[in-house]
Amino acid sequence: MESFLAEYGVLAILVSAFFQGELAVGMGGVLAHQDLVSVPGAVGAGSLAAFTSSQGFFFLGRSLRDRPFVRRMMARPGFARARSLFERHPSGFVFGYHFIPGFQAVSPLAIGTTAISGARFALLNAFASFIWANSFTGLGYALGNSMEFALGELRLIEHLLLGLAAVLVLFLVARRVVHRWTLAHRG
Repeated sequence: MESFLAEYGVLAILVSAFFQGELAVGMGGVLAHQDLVSVPGAVGAGSLAAFTSSQGFFFLGRSLRDRPFVRRMMARPGFARARSLFERHPSGFVFGYHFIPGFQAVSPLAIGTTAISGARFALLNAFASFIWANSFTGLGYALGNSMEFALGELRLIEHLLLGLAAVLVLFLVARRVVHRWTLAHRG
């Protein structure tokens, strides 16, 4: 397993980050702590996945914004909330949606239906993707370090399973907090 992760670790982080971003990038930090991938490799893979997926959803929204099915999506409450928040704070929203669970797909799609230029979105998205990937890679690395300190030297599989569990718990707690905050602040 170690040789597989050492050879394909960065690619595995890149591919899995498209589907489960925070979890995959956090696990990239755990892998970096185990010296199976480099920290810059883990951050780069997470940044590239976040940037590419956001750009794809942005251009999908931009190119299809006049289509009936996109108009129907725009009428949905979640889409409308994202767009309304964007209208009030465009730069902050482009940066912030990366850190809000559940907003990573709908937000760039919604932003694509607005008047923001593609170049401005790409610049803000690149910066936000890099900061986001650094944050979650660092969290995974710190969790790996803390687990090793608390539990002593661990075998690779134990380390990865505990890291996965810790990142998953933190993700679920953050998602719940954001959900409750969103419910409390609906206008």
